[in-house]
Amino acid sequence: MAPQPAASVGHFDQAILPLRPSHSVEHSTMSSEPFPVSPVWDAPHACWHESYPAGIAPQIEFEPQRVEQLLLNAAKLFPQRVALRYFSTNWTYRELVSQVQRVAGHLASLGVRAGDRVLMVLPNCPEFVALWFAAHWIGAEVVPANPLLAAPELAALAHKCQVKVAVGVDVKLRALAEMTQHTFIPVLIIVSLSPHLPLHYRAVYWLQKLKQGRLQIGERTLSLGYDELVRSGHWLDRPALHDVDQPAVLQPTGGTTGTPKVAVLTHRNLSSNVAQLHSWVRLRAGEETFLLVLPFFHVYGATCAMLSPLAGGSTLLLQARFDVCRTLALIQKWKPEVVLLVPFMISALNDELRRRGQKLDGIRLCMSGASALSAEVAATFEELTGAIILEGFGLSEASPVTHSNPADGTARIGSIGLPLPNTEVRLMDLESGTHEVGIG
Repeated sequence: MAPQPAASVGHFDQAILPLRPSHSVEHSTMSSEPFPVSPVWDAPHACWHESYPAGIAPQIEFEPQRVEQLLLNAAKLFPQRVALRYFSTNWTYRELVSQVQRVAGHLASLGVRAGDRVLMVLPNCPEFVALWFAAHWIGAEVVPANPLLAAPELAALAHKCQVKVAVGVDVKLRALAEMTQHTFIPVLIIVSLSPHLPLHYRAVYWLQKLKQGRLQIGERTLSLGYDELVRSGHWLDRPALHDVDQPAVLQPTGGTTGTPKVAVLTHRNLSSNVAQLHSWVRLRAGEETFLLVLPFFHVYGATCAMLSPLAGGSTLLLQARFDVCRTLALIQKWKPEVVLLVPFMISALNDELRRRGQKLDGIRLCMSGASALSAEVAATFEELTGAIILEGFGLSEASPVTHSNPADGTARIGSIGLPLPNTEVRLMDLESGTHEVGIG
């Protein structure tokens, strides 16, 4: 399908834009679920289906959607529900969509069009979410990158992906600024986390910014702050494209060789993995709160910790980095039903809870990935929290989750779990990788 013309760029005179009826995309249907998924019980049988929990179908049916439409679906059903909590900032779904509309409108006014690439070098923050969806809103493609990368690494990635816009955070801007002196980037957007922070954190933040010293940005690069995007008066009322087979994310990955590569993930890829996750964990739409520490520049964080919860109308508790005391404080204050962690975080939480002689309640599920989780650490966390741990497996090219332990308490610690619905698996020989082998 050829890209459709972009929606018109206009101006706004309201603090918060209403969600207009024109936001609906053709072929979508109204439902009590923001992303309806239907079970298919008469699907071809596979041996692992016998181990599925009761109520989980071997296959599912759903309408693949663009990621920005997933956000809109949730915002229509839950406009006043808080979407993002970050320090003193609490954006509802309506407010998040308003931010996306404004940022997308300004980007479009700068000449950013469908197919252009946006390099996002940001930690977890509300602006990451708004910019990520705003890029897709105009049909652009996101290239996420670790804020700790050096200038030559960023330049190589920008060159490989032919980046038109780069985004960075003001306290970690030196590498991006150096990159623009040698690699032409038409637009550089600078995000400040200071407005979200309590006063006692702002002083430390500004000291870190001052330590960077004076930064020189490429002469041909237009630099502007995120607040300028929001206050400019531009907005883009509705998404520009409907095509789910357009690239959405160009995900950097080392692969198995260590040579940097980019996995091209389409909107169909991402929404398919969201549908699988919603079905597997039985997400309760518009009811759950997720604690998120995993970086959104990683595909595990972007799909499982950001896109999937938002597509289900959940509230996201954002953290830019893992701090065990702050993480426990957030859990105790907001009582999230789902937490997404990696093994070292689980171990650190165990140690701190034991030191305090405390336990946690309210956590329903803990998703663990990235590395193997020991049986001892898992058992301790389950004892201290009552949570069911879902250890799983995925890879960037799969958007990313392919396997997970069940959410019914039958998980086997040390196992990657079962293939998710709609996943095909073959066991191949180690020597050549071309011959299928039997079970055992």
